[in-house]
Amino acid sequence: ATRQPDHHRRLDLGTRHLPRWPVTPATARRGLTKTHVLREDCERGSISLFLVVVVLALFAVFGLVVDGGARLDAQRRATDQAEQAARAAAQAINPTSLRDSDTVTLDPTAAQAAARKYLDADSGITLTGVHVSATTVTITVTSNVQPVVLSLVGLHTLTVTGTGTAQLLRGSTATAVTP
Repeated sequence: ATRQPDHHRRLDLGTRHLPRWPVTPATARRGLTKTHVLREDCERGSISLFLVVVVLALFAVFGLVVDGGARLDAQRRATDQAEQAARAAAQAINPTSLRDSDTVTLDPTAAQAAARKYLDADSGITLTGVHVSATTVTITVTSNVQPVVLSLVGLHTLTVTGTGTAQLLRGSTATAVTP
């Protein structure tokens, strides 16, 4: 009688080399070949790389939202302060031109002083330019914003600029209506 080979017994493999890829009961059951197992090994850790890329992208978006919002708010504030300083400067009319020629013009020195005085009350705004013509004053200011999130990647200051213009208008005289 021929004896059936015992599958649980170790066989002498002699000079036969064992495969370098892992042959486990799970891979044997699934019928995976060396190519399948090596391909799975090559993809090992790919989810970690994907996770790192996604986290960095979310961090960048978060930084742009937070610090971009702060920049837009500072831009709005700088423009508002420039417009208010231009209105204050437009109040500096030249009394001599009004008396001599009955025309209203701006006094450039007084207009610059009025704009500086208005902006001195706000320490975060710097006056960078004043242009005064006969009836128009244009004020340019700058402000710096310190980013919160983007400062972690080396962006420490954002500079915003605001411009405001005011025009000197002469009011009309109304005639009183008598009953």
